[in-house]
Amino acid sequence: MQLVLSALAFFVLAVGLWWVARRLRDVFVCCRLGQVSRLAALLDRRPDQIGALDAAGETPLHEAARYGQVAAVDLLLDRGCAVDATGRDGSTPLHYAAAWGELAVVEHLLARGAKTDLPQENGITPIMAAAARDHQPVVDRLRSTGARPLALVSPIEIADDDPLMEEARSRARRTLDLLVELFHEHPRDTLVKVPLTTDGGRREVIWCDLLALEDATVHARIRTPPVTQEAPLPAELHCPLDDLEDWSVELPDGSVRGAFTVAVMVRRYRERHGACPPLEAQLARLADA
Repeated sequence: MQLVLSALAFFVLAVGLWWVARRLRDVFVCCRLGQVSRLAALLDRRPDQIGALDAAGETPLHEAARYGQVAAVDLLLDRGCAVDATGRDGSTPLHYAAAWGELAVVEHLLARGAKTDLPQENGITPIMAAAARDHQPVVDRLRSTGARPLALVSPIEIADDDPLMEEARSRARRTLDLLVELFHEHPRDTLVKVPLTTDGGRREVIWCDLLALEDATVHARIRTPPVTQEAPLPAELHCPLDDLEDWSVELPDGSVRGAFTVAVMVRRYRERHGACPPLEAQLARLADA
């Protein structure tokens, strides 16, 4: 009996060691653990593994970014892994680096041309993922590249005559005196949402950096390009103040004044899809919500 038990124990140990050894040759495990030499050797033998996908449809670069493995990130990019590869939910490597506060990885991805405002299916962009977990250095770095602090690419359609949206626009126009006051105090942190007719003849509303308010006219620089515009955009937009759709000012403490339509978008999303923690965190920053 003792002999049988010993043989069984040896078999279990052998199987376990084989499984561990096999897993250590897995490209995703190498990325997770930062085993760069082993990863390089694996890719030398199996170059096709650079495009391997896990159960979530994500690449080895996602795994390396999630675990802050800078050297693995660089190796994968050097070998041709797409910097903006997306998983089935729209997550990019930058989403994971931002969400986990991996500033060094964020820097390396940006240096390789990662796009900062790509949304997941739920509308979350990297800067929103970083803000939701209080990774302020990452938020600041993404903002320095032009990432939109109020980026909220909604996956739902909201009708123009939606009563909450109509009230939000009305509130924005009723509080223009407050906008003027805050703009003078925080000129670099003020955004306005204004209409634009594109070269395709469609009306879009876009967020812009406010440059000046003169003679009841908004002077602004486009922050979020229109979707249907093909021709080059003007350096500045000029539109009547009465056409203003919304405004927002980010204060030094991280809170945001205005952004009335943003609050509506979050609430409508919650009604249709349930609470989404990053969006709820964004809503919590809106002092006038």
